[in-house]
Amino acid sequence: MENIIILLREFILLYVLLLSVLLIHELIHFIFIKVYGKQIKFLKLIYSVVKFHISTIINI
Repeated sequence: MENIIILLREFILLYVLLLSVLLIHELIHFIFIKVYGKQIKFLKLIYSVVKFHISTIINI
């Protein structure tokens, strides 16, 4: 049972890492592309999702 929990935790960490890389990629795009109001709201949504996933990992 412990092995399953460890594997699940590793998978979640990998998932959050992937989300973080995607977020950084989006941030780089926002630096080079003119920022519109809708894009800022979308970026805040992505950030809040990543923040939620990180907080759930800390709580595991």
